Amino acid sequence: VLDVLCQVEQGTVDELGLLELSDGEECLHAIQCSISKPKSKDSEDGELGQILVGTKHIYVRVVTGLESKVQYRVPYQQVTRWDVRDCSHRRMKRVGSDALLHEVVLEFDWYWKIHPTGSVANIRVASPGTIHIFVKKSERKRYQGHDAWYAVVEQLVKLMHSHQPNGMEEEQQDEEERAMQVQQGIESIVDEFYRNSRISSMPLGQSGKERMECFQVYPFCSLRGSLEIGADTVVFRPYCSDRLGRVRIKKSEILLVRKRPYIVDCNACEIYFGRRASVFFVFEHDEDATRLVQRLKEFARYTMIQDVGHIQRLWLEDSVSNFQYLMYLNDLAGRSYKNIHRYPVFPWVLSDYTSDSLNLRSPNVYRNLSKPIAALTEKKAMQGLEMYQALKESNVEDPWMFGSHYSNPGIVVFFTVRQNPKLMLKLQGGSFDHPNRMFRSIPAAWASVSSASGSDVKELIPQLYDPQAGLQILRNNQYISLGGDFGHLKKVILPPWATSIEEFLEKMRLALESDHVSSHIHAWIDLVFGIHARGEGAIKHHNVFHYMTYDEIATKHLDKAKEDAAQHRALLMQAQEFGRSPDVLFKASHPRKKARESRSGLSKLLGPCFCGVPPLAK
Repeated sequence: VLDVLCQVEQGTVDELGLLELSDGEECLHAIQCSISKPKSKDSEDGELGQILVGTKHIYVRVVTGLESKVQYRVPYQQVTRWDVRDCSHRRMKRVGSDALLHEVVLEFDWYWKIHPTGSVANIRVASPGTIHIFVKKSERKRYQGHDAWYAVVEQLVKLMHSHQPNGMEEEQQDEEERAMQVQQGIESIVDEFYRNSRISSMPLGQSGKERMECFQVYPFCSLRGSLEIGADTVVFRPYCSDRLGRVRIKKSEILLVRKRPYIVDCNACEIYFGRRASVFFVFEHDEDATRLVQRLKEFARYTMIQDVGHIQRLWLEDSVSNFQYLMYLNDLAGRSYKNIHRYPVFPWVLSDYTSDSLNLRSPNVYRNLSKPIAALTEKKAMQGLEMYQALKESNVEDPWMFGSHYSNPGIVVFFTVRQNPKLMLKLQGGSFDHPNRMFRSIPAAWASVSSASGSDVKELIPQLYDPQAGLQILRNNQYISLGGDFGHLKKVILPPWATSIEEFLEKMRLALESDHVSSHIHAWIDLVFGIHARGEGAIKHHNVFHYMTYDEIATKHLDKAKEDAAQHRALLMQAQEFGRSPDVLFKASHPRKKARESRSGLSKLLGPCFCGVPPLAK
């Protein structure tokens, strides 16, 4: 089980091809069609492509070759004319002899041109354009229940135009209020759209299949669809397409099934299958996730030991490595590679990133693990305490010491920018962050965290202790231009004591598994997973973060704001962006591991298969 948790790949939205959707935008529908480019005057010879109907934009993907794609993003507010024409009498060269059904014409003032590789920022094209969308009759059969998909877009366009200013008096209308009206209107249309096409949870029928509605979740992207549980397979079919994002899992390939929290509620399920893969499904109700876990766990090859004390004893006996133990605690606390809001968190264990050599036997090269990352220095600890006292004196219901969290989506994107650059483009609205704030240097990242001032409190991610996964994090294999004076950094700048990425990752892992860390990591576990993560223990150890990072407090505030839709939406956005504190796993101090002269061979711990894990298969 620990091997499954440690080795599963992170996974990205690249698998869906839907990365270009703006943050927080839902894909209503997708349809294959023939499209003319925005500046093309000849609508008789269209390009094969696909339309994605979003809640804020219309996305146009024009296939210009076997692999390369040109994409356009048109805001609904910029659509100046919308027309649906009957063209059943027409033929087109690229479409073939199949008769056409409709021609949809979109005219707009400006649009976004999306770079096909995502390696550069999106380009705003200021000139007006027109797109002709040709829908074939044969496509109609593939979208039963969605024949009037363009009518949904028409409603959205009309909604946008109904709130556009028409005259001097309306131009003075409050833009924020108008935007809120538009957003509420969109939500009502989206809800009606899915109500008409919804596949609700159905009991087992004669076919032996059960279906339930859910979302398949990727970083900054989700697809709504139906999950069908058959006799031998589990199939997810997204509503927006027959093929895009479809997942088929044989029950014989299922390794592990875990119920997960998503944002605040525990309404998700993660299925591990194959060699290094998993899928993450989010349900509207907790009961649906529980039912899916119950249905599939009997087919899983492994079962998860829920007794944290048992794994703790294995760790104390050196049967489980530090890396495995931390991964187990992260999993038990509801954290997963597939949930960017609850990503696995690992500590900085070294403090020396400037010396020419590294002596792992010297305690001077290690970080003080008894102090939280936000209060490593006395000055930072005092600043946090002063903030807490000031908020408390101002009668703030849930005061905090630090407004930033040590693990949030921004931190994950920061470290994985070379592996998944498109995630940062989505997070930053189509462009990379300022070069000075990019992940460019290990020594610089530690200097920022350990400085006496500043709000940088980020911990690490597991990949920086994994000799295999870390290669994709530290190498710039896609030659991303970070801008500024750093240009195309082929790799992250390493400490002087590492001559290569491989050597750096090996020493990082050796440091994590060292006797010094083994005998002090219990203090960090108390701060993150234990008795000093909440309550008086957190206050005493300067370990109190913003209240929306704690599930129990965030739930309280969300319940209070249920009657105020705008306030509830704002709080939920905070819960997503601020980061989530792990669940508390220990109610007593974590025992300290005694240092031993003879420990398990650390060289074994560097391989893909970890030693000493007891068989947990059924």
